Amino acid sequence: MTIFSGWNVEIGGFASVGSGSVTAYGTPTDAIDFTNRVKSLKVDNQAYLGKVGRTTTQVVLDNNDGALTPEGGGTYTSKDWFAEPLHVVARIGTSYPAAIEATDSGRDNPYFSGPINDFKFNDNGYESTVTLTAVDWGTFLSRFTFQAAASQTGNIQTVYYELTEDMRPYVSKYGATSNVTTWSALHQDTDSSFAVSVTKGDYLGDVSNSLIASDGGTVLPPILAYDAGSTTSSVTYIAGVILREYLTSSNAEEYPVIFNGTTGALGSTELPIKNLNLAFNDEEFVTQAEVNRSGGTAQYSFNNTSSTTWGPRSISINDVYLATDAESLALAEWYTNRFNEVNFVPSSCEITGSMIESKCADAALEYVKRLIKTVGNVDTILWRPLKVTWTGAGGTSNTKNVLANRVTLTATPTDWKIRLGTVDAVTNGAFILNSTTQGVLNTNKVG
Repeated sequence: MTIFSGWNVEIGGFASVGSGSVTAYGTPTDAIDFTNRVKSLKVDNQAYLGKVGRTTTQVVLDNNDGALTPEGGGTYTSKDWFAEPLHVVARIGTSYPAAIEATDSGRDNPYFSGPINDFKFNDNGYESTVTLTAVDWGTFLSRFTFQAAASQTGNIQTVYYELTEDMRPYVSKYGATSNVTTWSALHQDTDSSFAVSVTKGDYLGDVSNSLIASDGGTVLPPILAYDAGSTTSSVTYIAGVILREYLTSSNAEEYPVIFNGTTGALGSTELPIKNLNLAFNDEEFVTQAEVNRSGGTAQYSFNNTSSTTWGPRSISINDVYLATDAESLALAEWYTNRFNEVNFVPSSCEITGSMIESKCADAALEYVKRLIKTVGNVDTILWRPLKVTWTGAGGTSNTKNVLANRVTLTATPTDWKIRLGTVDAVTNGAFILNSTTQGVLNTNKVG
């Protein structure tokens, strides 16, 4: 048999307050399917350490029949595009055409769902297109300012939740009866305490970036989830926080996806890749870190051995919301102790739908599904341990463990491609002594 896959594009929320329902794959049933108009699709997901993750989606729609022309008299001439969410939903299965993948706990599909923030119309007399750009709700709300001063104290997920709750009265319900904001953290943080004070006019984006920089973890690109009952409906604004504590202590072997760049037969559950690039991770390398908190004294950590081996590289993190200078010092030391080596690792690779269709065994289906899971879900391919194997020049067999911190989907009516940007797994993730993937001394960690 064969693994078939593809992507659909839908636009819209609930048609009216209190009406409608939600599909098995997580979008409002009132949303309109625009898949047959899609000329191209790009979804770019990023989640870097110390930063809030973000997603930007761009869809080019065919308008040769004039249906999308504003004030043109077509089917969608009066559609208020900026009041609609855009959804990208995944299709996958062992039969053709592949069925749309259903949700798992309501958060796996749609692959992307977010507000439209740009509309570009092109008509040159030969071809007419509409290009829609949409972003994750966290990026969209980053431009919002606080309408009143506020102070929040607590662990990181509690502070995030309270801050975004201040924005909730001003964000769209997309026809639902209510909206909800929620932040969840991997490895619940019960020890750290962050004290955040904002003034009227402060931007949520600035506060969010400073908050995650204070921890050293990352925020997965925020996602939207939809729910509806007989008389009520809701849209939930969800964000997943990956804490530095989780990166230090989690069991990274729970996700054994293997990408094989070697020509020839694949293992029954392996996924093929092409265009494998490798690089030294010198951009992550740190020998001196400076951390500054409001009302505190700048704290420094210096790694002399690494500096004299590979040369100096310094970073400075300012305006963190830490409570004591001791916490600032601990964060500085985390960077100089964790990122104190220059490693040679895969930096990017690609996989396409046609490669999966022609090369993967049916047993790989559940692993391929990892590629199409919502990037804001903790089970996604983003920021999870991956194993990459390949045969290099001279016939040398190589295996490296990496984490994906960037996942870019591009698609046309004939094929799709996902490009992974990757970093060293042991440096960026958990080091677990004698783990087969995350802690073998002198193999994937200097002893």
